[in-house]
Amino acid sequence: MENLTMGDDKKGKKDKELDKKLCKLAKSDFLTDSLKEYIGLVSKGKYLCRKCGRVAGRKKNLCKAEAL
Repeated sequence: MENLTMGDDKKGKKDKELDKKLCKLAKSDFLTDSLKEYIGLVSKGKYLCRKCGRVAGRKKNLCKAEAL
């Protein structure tokens, strides 16, 4: 069995957060706590959410994604 350090657990949590929809991330503290990671999600936008107007690089981060 592999020992996990506190840092590894935190990294796993951030990875899970990055798979969530931007709408949900914006409602949580993710935007203020992890601005660098949030910028990474939106900086190379390829998709637009037809529901909220947010842009993301990955389709899975938007509710109703449409390619730009």
